[in-house]
Amino acid sequence: MAWLTTFFAPFFLNPAIAATGALLIASPIIIHLINRLRFRRVRFAAMEFLLQSQQRNRRRLLIEQLLLLLLRILIVLLFAALIGRLIVDPQTLTALRQGVVTHHVVLLDDSASMRTRSVDGTAFEAAKEVLRKFLSETSSLGRSHKVTVLQMSRAADGVAVVAERSLDEALRNELDTKIENLEATYSAVRFDEAIAAATQRFAGEKTAIRRLYLLTDLRNQDWVENEAMSSALRQSAEEGIQVNVVPVVQEAGPNLGIVEIDGDLHTAAEGIPLRIRVGVKNFGQTIAENVEVAAISDGRRLPFTIRFTKIEPGETAIQETDLTPPAVGNQSLRFELESDDYPPDDARHIAMNVASDRPILLVDGNPRSDAAGLIGDVLAPIEGLSGLKPQVIGPNSIAETALSDYACVFLLDVPPLRDDAVRVLDNYVRGGGGICWFVGPSFNSDFANRYRVGLEPPETDDDGFQEFASPLFPVPLTGSRRDRKVETFDTGTAPDVTILPVSRFRLFADELAKFFGDVRIASYLAVDPDWVRDDEQRNDAVATVARLDTGDPLVLSHQIGKGRVLTVLTTADPTWNNWAKNFIYVPFIHETVKYLAERDEVDSALVGEPRVEEFSASDFGPELVVERPDGTAFTIRAIPAEGDLDEDVENSPDREIDGGELKLLSVFNAADEPGVYKIRKQTPDGAPLDAEWVAYNVALGESEVELAQPDTLRTMYEGVDEIVIHSPGDLRWLEAGQTGREIGAILIALLIAFLIAEQLLAYRLSFHPSKGGRS
Repeated sequence: MAWLTTFFAPFFLNPAIAATGALLIASPIIIHLINRLRFRRVRFAAMEFLLQSQQRNRRRLLIEQLLLLLLRILIVLLFAALIGRLIVDPQTLTALRQGVVTHHVVLLDDSASMRTRSVDGTAFEAAKEVLRKFLSETSSLGRSHKVTVLQMSRAADGVAVVAERSLDEALRNELDTKIENLEATYSAVRFDEAIAAATQRFAGEKTAIRRLYLLTDLRNQDWVENEAMSSALRQSAEEGIQVNVVPVVQEAGPNLGIVEIDGDLHTAAEGIPLRIRVGVKNFGQTIAENVEVAAISDGRRLPFTIRFTKIEPGETAIQETDLTPPAVGNQSLRFELESDDYPPDDARHIAMNVASDRPILLVDGNPRSDAAGLIGDVLAPIEGLSGLKPQVIGPNSIAETALSDYACVFLLDVPPLRDDAVRVLDNYVRGGGGICWFVGPSFNSDFANRYRVGLEPPETDDDGFQEFASPLFPVPLTGSRRDRKVETFDTGTAPDVTILPVSRFRLFADELAKFFGDVRIASYLAVDPDWVRDDEQRNDAVATVARLDTGDPLVLSHQIGKGRVLTVLTTADPTWNNWAKNFIYVPFIHETVKYLAERDEVDSALVGEPRVEEFSASDFGPELVVERPDGTAFTIRAIPAEGDLDEDVENSPDREIDGGELKLLSVFNAADEPGVYKIRKQTPDGAPLDAEWVAYNVALGESEVELAQPDTLRTMYEGVDEIVIHSPGDLRWLEAGQTGREIGAILIALLIAFLIAEQLLAYRLSFHPSKGGRS
């Protein structure tokens, strides 16, 4: 009986009842035999005639009796199938004919959104519980099944929790431990790549049953708005794989997330308040009220609080306030909200280096002007007041100066620079530094035109020499100073200067624009008339920050690599203008410092994204030590930047790349949780250097809480029978032999038809006395 129950397990919800019914098919046969044996043969004269008649109809009667017996057997089987709850799956029936195993591939969504919490735990915990139930049900089927369990974040890398293992009790116990240790990531995942990798697990198999299960929170952005994922899903279905989408979240809850932390972080100095800009978005469907953002440093709450009275659904609210850095040196700051259903976006991390003061380099190209002294007084009127420390050098000292020690560099009316100085400036800007040009009587337009944006790299001469090319200057100049007819700097007329709403200088185009009404520009360097003045029409890397009433540009900005360049086509002192004597000059210079010192990568590193850095082996050693937010550390090893990347750096010390200089490439992709990571390089001889602090945060796309509706997906995949969209919380498919279908209605219809047929045939074969009697 036990073996029969096991045999029926894949096809019935109640296999024991089905097994009992199978045994009961013997009852009609036994009854039939009893009916045939209970009469003794007695021959007498009257029967001879009847026997002769029966011989003529014997074959027909035998067939009718066998049909009646068959109908009664089928009726017993139908009763057993109906009570045992028969399940029919076309793939299973095919497997019975071919004798193959069933391969189940389970794809577990472990994206950051699966950390969403509910009363019963996180979405990922719900998915793991469904997986456990699935394995338990499948292992009890007692037939040949194998299972592969994949995490979406690692499926494309070929990593599996378990791969193509026969599913039995031992494997289920092993998986219980492995599943318990699984955790959702803090990053987004590529659904299309994961589904393609899962589909590839079936490649080359001749099995008739191939089933793919996706356990997910069914976020709208992943399932409705993701064409690549939809294409991958359809591709799986086209290959004959039955795809089951299993939602584990029934409804979306409220969610607030910190989406922006911005400010003057790169000019942070001891004791000097920083203006911090905080943005909070309401990703939920209800109004959020009394939202508070706090700042934490080294586990200690700072005297910093931002409160939002009300944030509408879908709205991003922004506020600014001052924050005084807690101490000198590298600082890890965490801005956080009160925890809600999705904790990962309730905090935002930044890394900040607080200096005792911020050195600013002033390159004085014209000792006869007062430009350097004026800029120095603007930046630091009293020592320690602004946290900025201006230092003055001459143009000939640029090449010997470590520019990386300075927040930014002002080039004040410099004459033509030596090629080595241009190289140093170019490297400084490309690495993230910022420079500001102020022109004047000593400035040479031909020099600027040699190093301007848009020039093609110079050709190499016959001796193999190639002039160094760098786009340090934004525009082509005419080579002449243009003097305006301004006899005096009297005010009251139309403004000379208009500030455009560009980057940090936007405030001068808005509330501070009125203070430019008294600014007069007497002389400036003219831009080539063929240069297109309209930024949108020109569509290059240069943006006009300020222009004169003539339409000529006065202030321009552009970016080189990671750094920025600001160019002012007039003097920094009052020689060519009265701007340097005007009140608005002071905040403009300070905003210039902040603009140049900003780094685009601040607070932009995302968990899960690799950090790739190339450096020279003559500057740094091949090993880097990385310290995680929890204090644990590990070592990564750089590899050659070109050629055979599998070649060990230590085994190729004499390898020459890029003109004799060995370039190393370090790849750090182990930032698997938000926080501040400390990356420490070493000198070529192995001495550790100061660590670089890098903040990693979760991708904000995972904060979108809107769920896709199963009916929407069913409509999307209408006509694709291989794609089955289950409803959240409905686990009947687990009990139904893994997506088989009960056919109770069909069984009842067949049972009624067979009962009617059995009664009619039995009536035909039975004896019925005549209704009329003798007279």
